[in-house]
Amino acid sequence: MSRLELKDTDYYYCRWISPKKTGPEYLSSSGTVIIVKGEHVCGRVFYSSGKTKVCIVGGGPAGFYTAQHLIKACQDAEVDIYERLPVPFGLVRFGVAPDHPEVKNVINTFTQTAKQSGCSFYGNVNVGKDVSIQELQQAYHAVVLSYGAEGNRTMGVPGEDLAGVYSAKDFVGWYNGLPNCQQLRPDLSCETAVILGQGNVALDIARILLSPVDVLKKTDITQPALEALTKSQIRRVLIVGRRGPAQIACTIKVLRQKRKFVRGKSDIENVFQP
Repeated sequence: MSRLELKDTDYYYCRWISPKKTGPEYLSSSGTVIIVKGEHVCGRVFYSSGKTKVCIVGGGPAGFYTAQHLIKACQDAEVDIYERLPVPFGLVRFGVAPDHPEVKNVINTFTQTAKQSGCSFYGNVNVGKDVSIQELQQAYHAVVLSYGAEGNRTMGVPGEDLAGVYSAKDFVGWYNGLPNCQQLRPDLSCETAVILGQGNVALDIARILLSPVDVLKKTDITQPALEALTKSQIRRVLIVGRRGPAQIACTIKVLRQKRKFVRGKSDIENVFQP
């Protein structure tokens, strides 16, 4: 839109969701961006700065893209970004594979946004614990919830809680240096690893498991992960999916990199379950 207007009764969404809900279910756990107007009691308050004040909860890509467009649409807006982690950029920093630095280049754009006079970043702030949504609603004209999914998705199958079974989110966080995943100690002493799912993350993990250590040394992979992978005995990775090869969720670019997996006599196979 060409002009930003925040009215007392307006709700703004990137996906339509009923604004009538309150409580924990009101907060999206899927990364959906919601802009919520403040409580009516403070919705008509004219702030002393005379500027539109917007709070963004979540310092990942969604949060920074939101800040970028808000500042562009309303140049006198003051945008504050709150992040639970001490550092910004979310999935770009902790989710992108370390051997894909070109994907992380978007951090340069986010950094320029953060340098704007109307944008401020506050790390190590746990919204819901250090400050409540209600308090933020009273302090800002609008609050944006742009945080990502925190929990792991379970499959509900026997054995998924056994030792040696890891969620992709935790495993990726481990080799990317996500603080709350650094206690993970994956067992890499076996010869074969099995990955359930056939998206980009599945192939990222397979590539990291089978890439030569000399290649990984040139990336920004964490030192503990590099040391563990140096001792890894994994030489074969099975990628298991429910559907056929025509329905795989990974991109062609990532799929082509499958041919570059070479660690000794390493191999990768796709297993399709009808």
